[in-house]
Amino acid sequence: MTDGMTKLYNRKYFDKIFDNMPFISNANNWESAFVILDIDFFKQYNDTYGHDMGDITLKSVANSLQSYFNREYEYVFRLGGEEFGVILFDIDEEILKQCLADVNKNIESLNIEHKNSKISNVVTISIGAVIYEANTYISCNRLYKMADESLYRSKENGRNQYTIYNEEVK
Repeated sequence: MTDGMTKLYNRKYFDKIFDNMPFISNANNWESAFVILDIDFFKQYNDTYGHDMGDITLKSVANSLQSYFNREYEYVFRLGGEEFGVILFDIDEEILKQCLADVNKNIESLNIEHKNSKISNVVTISIGAVIYEANTYISCNRLYKMADESLYRSKENGRNQYTIYNEEVK
């Protein structure tokens, strides 16, 4: 159920929760969110500082995410490599915006040196998110693609920011 290095939920458990996200949201009439987070220029980080430091950075980012998203109906996952996922049940767009802004600031405030980042001298993250509205019956595959498209929009727009599907926010 958990990733050995970061102690976050693993990809297998993610698949189980994510596949049930629309059903849980529909049954409870909740808006829910799926968030993908990616460490900016992580390959360059590993190339500069080595994989041992990369592992320490992954753990630091994971700990920051886990301590922020620690309430009931909040799940944090390591999806693979330097990519993380978060599923938030019973959340609205305004609260989601505040959460994502906080997470960007929290990771930056870890002050982990990253001298070969093209955007900052510390480790940052890019975020993509999508909100699932109850009873819209969007497939999980489509939700994942929507969040992924939002993540890439954040990267294309300069990184170290979040984008909610169909809305660009810096």
